[in-house]
Amino acid sequence: MLDLTGCIVTIDAAGTQTAIAEQIVAGGADYVLTLKGNQKGLAEDVGRLFEWAHRIDFAELEHDHGHTVTKGHGRIERRHIWTISDPRYLGDLRQGRKWKSLRSVAQVQLERRVGEQVTVETRYYTPHLRAVQVSAACPARPNKSSRRCAVIGASRTACTGFWT
Repeated sequence: MLDLTGCIVTIDAAGTQTAIAEQIVAGGADYVLTLKGNQKGLAEDVGRLFEWAHRIDFAELEHDHGHTVTKGHGRIERRHIWTISDPRYLGDLRQGRKWKSLRSVAQVQLERRVGEQVTVETRYYTPHLRAVQVSAACPARPNKSSRRCAVIGASRTACTGFWT
């Protein structure tokens, strides 16, 4: 068994399961799990929740926002991270009640510029963290002051893409 105490565990969509999330938390760690088709109802609801939250500018919602800008290898990447931790809305998500440790849901919008070409990608996560913790916990280049991160599976998007 791995000692995960104090770690932030990131797992790609295949590992986004309630039982795995509970084991991570029981082991003293936090997590950032990817939402895709494997949790279809939850992923769709989270997408709709963020669409609505952006329309109302997150008014009266318990939320957080963080952003990073990284430059290198001929590209500029901007990531905006929003989390919603409002229990009034988390409990209404399909499958949301099955996730005992669900503290928040997150949206990451990645804008990548390479020369004149710009691409934008949106991803959704179930972090056991807030956005500011997510961006601070996993900097572009880990250092001795950052929390340990355990990356499992193909998830090199560790902590919402901060290790590219």
